[in-house]
Amino acid sequence: MNTTLVIPSIIYGNFENVHQRLSDAIRQFAVGRSWHDALNTQTVISPEEATGFFILNGPAPLLATESHFHAFLPLSLVLEEVRKGKLNEVRKLQAFNASLSTPWGLLGIIAPVNQILVYSPNLHKPILQAAVQWWDCLDALGPRYTLGLREGARLWSVATNLHYILGQIGLSNEQLRMPLPAGGLRAVVPPSVLE
Repeated sequence: MNTTLVIPSIIYGNFENVHQRLSDAIRQFAVGRSWHDALNTQTVISPEEATGFFILNGPAPLLATESHFHAFLPLSLVLEEVRKGKLNEVRKLQAFNASLSTPWGLLGIIAPVNQILVYSPNLHKPILQAAVQWWDCLDALGPRYTLGLREGARLWSVATNLHYILGQIGLSNEQLRMPLPAGGLRAVVPPSVLE
């Protein structure tokens, strides 16, 4: 397991507490704080030392009262604020770009609940580049990913926006259902995307 992977503690806990902390953080982001400052990304927790799943779709009623990593939630709240007119597209794009720079941020982008973030073909290349960059440390966590069920699975086995993007660039449904080859994610992403 990658011992250097750390996650901002703001996204860890039961859903109600994490939702409240992140709502406050997104309000701070909306009024001008940077993404990383608003989410206090310097205060971290190691997934090796914390129990729970990485929830990629939510809220997840089956898991709401237990402590988990609510990976989907920061960007879900950003999208909610955009829909309400409280956050503009420029700030949304800043949150998106900042999310590409961290493994936990990438999880928010590929979370199915945030699929609107991956519709634009112009964003597929940077998302895939980030996914290849962070894949090994995310995959090393093992079967800790869920869309809200009480069972975890390896990240590749969970239907995410990454599968959507890979399908859009030409991978077949059969390829997306097969286990990754020995080369990992890099082996299925066309080399032209990584240039």
